[in-house]
Amino acid sequence: MQQPVYFTAWQPYRDEYGYLRQYPPVTTNVFMDSAASFQSLLQDAGILLDRISHSTAFAQQLMTAAQENKKDAVQRLVRSTGVRHLATTVYNPDSLTVTFNHPEKGCCQLILRIRWH
Repeated sequence: MQQPVYFTAWQPYRDEYGYLRQYPPVTTNVFMDSAASFQSLLQDAGILLDRISHSTAFAQQLMTAAQENKKDAVQRLVRSTGVRHLATTVYNPDSLTVTFNHPEKGCCQLILRIRWH
């Protein structure tokens, strides 16, 4: 049985075999750019969620189209809210799943799953 390895704050990271593990230098450019791009996906999600939560007529139309398996109508309704980044909509008897992707950068994806049962 392998003895546990205890680390203190001053020791470098060691893997499960006790070898020192080297990491590349941290560069935050891509990470920060992705976070900034993700904000536009959050705005689109907010637009859609606001419309669903404040318009009974819209929510009813969206649910009815999904339950009747009218994919084009579901897409049209979601796009009618003014969202800019919509990749896919998937629905089942319990929920609607909307996936937003950033088209120019491919850096980020936001998936909303909204239950109705």
